[in-house]
Amino acid sequence: MTAGVGDDVKMTCSRNDVGSLFWIKINTENVPQFLGGTSFPGGVDPRITTVKEHGTFVLHIKKTKLSDTGIYHCIKVRHNLIFLKGADLRVKGKYIQTKLSDFFFMILVISILTCNI
Repeated sequence: MTAGVGDDVKMTCSRNDVGSLFWIKINTENVPQFLGGTSFPGGVDPRITTVKEHGTFVLHIKKTKLSDTGIYHCIKVRHNLIFLKGADLRVKGKYIQTKLSDFFFMILVISILTCNI
């Protein structure tokens, strides 16, 4: 899944069986980060929330940042850990596009100034 910087992202996980569900993120350092659970409040980032909806457990990420890039997993805990759903989120910035447009604008200005001399 790909999102742009500032986009809102929604991931869902089915919650039909008995057991607690959790969303975690595995970042580039391979360290799991707890994001929220069906019975526990979310993590420390207020942009990232979890909510139980009809038949699903939802992870919302508001105003994505480049640092939100990572692998997200919905995990069910009953007698053991069961990885239910995973998503690879890649957040792409607009830096290159902006810089290229600035570059072409600068070339246009130089061309106009050069022609007027």
